[in-house]
Amino acid sequence: MAKIDKFDPVTRQRNTVHSVARAEVHSFEVDGKTFLQVDTLGKIDREIPGKISQSVQLDIEGARRLKDILERTFKI
Repeated sequence: MAKIDKFDPVTRQRNTVHSVARAEVHSFEVDGKTFLQVDTLGKIDREIPGKISQSVQLDIEGARRLKDILERTFKI
Protein backbone atom coordinates (compact mmCIF):
# COMPACT_ATOMS: atom_id res chain seq x y z
CA MET A 1 0.00 0.00 0.00
CA ALA A 2 1.23 3.49 -0.72
CA LYS A 3 0.05 7.02 0.03
CA ILE A 4 0.85 9.12 -3.02
CA ASP A 5 1.86 12.71 -2.36
CA LYS A 6 3.93 13.51 -5.45
CA PHE A 7 3.61 12.70 -9.14
CA ASP A 8 6.85 12.94 -11.15
CA PRO A 9 6.43 13.23 -14.93
CA VAL A 10 8.56 10.84 -17.00
CA THR A 11 8.86 9.89 -20.65
CA ARG A 12 8.77 6.21 -21.54
CA GLN A 13 9.97 4.68 -24.79
CA ARG A 14 7.67 1.67 -24.62
CA ASN A 15 3.97 2.20 -23.93
CA THR A 16 1.38 -0.57 -23.70
CA VAL A 17 -2.25 -0.72 -22.68
CA HIS A 18 -2.76 -3.09 -19.75
CA SER A 19 -5.53 -5.63 -19.44
CA VAL A 20 -8.69 -4.59 -17.62
CA ALA A 21 -8.95 -5.09 -13.87
CA ARG A 22 -11.64 -4.14 -11.35
CA ALA A 23 -11.05 -1.51 -8.72
CA GLU A 24 -12.82 -0.61 -5.51
CA VAL A 25 -12.70 2.86 -3.99
CA HIS A 26 -13.57 4.12 -0.56
CA SER A 27 -12.94 7.18 1.54
CA PHE A 28 -12.25 7.36 5.24
CA GLU A 29 -11.07 9.78 7.91
CA VAL A 30 -8.12 9.54 10.27
CA ASP A 31 -7.39 12.32 12.78
CA GLY A 32 -9.80 14.63 10.95
CA LYS A 33 -8.09 14.14 7.56
CA THR A 34 -9.96 12.53 4.65
CA PHE A 35 -8.31 9.91 2.45
CA LEU A 36 -9.38 8.19 -0.76
CA GLN A 37 -8.18 4.62 -1.25
CA VAL A 38 -8.22 2.78 -4.57
CA ASP A 39 -7.75 -1.01 -4.43
CA THR A 40 -7.14 -2.96 -7.62
CA LEU A 41 -8.41 -6.52 -7.59
CA GLY A 42 -6.83 -9.67 -8.95
CA LYS A 43 -8.01 -10.70 -12.40
CA ILE A 44 -10.13 -13.80 -12.92
CA ASP A 45 -7.11 -15.87 -14.02
CA ARG A 46 -5.08 -15.07 -10.89
CA GLU A 47 -4.46 -17.65 -8.18
CA ILE A 48 -6.88 -15.80 -5.88
CA PRO A 49 -9.32 -13.91 -8.13
CA GLY A 50 -10.74 -10.77 -6.54
CA LYS A 51 -7.97 -10.46 -3.94
CA ILE A 52 -6.63 -6.93 -3.51
CA SER A 53 -3.49 -6.59 -5.64
CA GLN A 54 -2.48 -3.00 -4.96
CA SER A 55 -3.77 -0.13 -2.88
CA VAL A 56 -3.03 3.55 -3.28
CA GLN A 57 -4.21 6.38 -1.08
CA LEU A 58 -4.59 10.09 -1.70
CA ASP A 59 -5.12 12.90 0.76
CA ILE A 60 -6.50 16.27 -0.35
CA GLU A 61 -3.15 17.54 -1.62
CA GLY A 62 -2.44 14.37 -3.61
CA ALA A 63 -5.98 14.48 -5.02
CA ARG A 64 -5.47 18.09 -6.14
CA ARG A 65 -2.22 17.18 -7.87
CA LEU A 66 -3.84 14.23 -9.63
CA LYS A 67 -6.84 16.36 -10.62
CA ASP A 68 -4.50 18.89 -12.27
CA ILE A 69 -2.74 16.10 -14.20
CA LEU A 70 -6.05 14.60 -15.34
CA GLU A 71 -7.35 17.99 -16.52
CA ARG A 72 -4.16 18.70 -18.50
CA THR A 73 -3.92 15.20 -19.97
CA PHE A 74 -7.54 14.79 -21.06
CA LYS A 75 -8.29 18.50 -21.65
CA ILE A 76 -11.27 18.40 -19.27
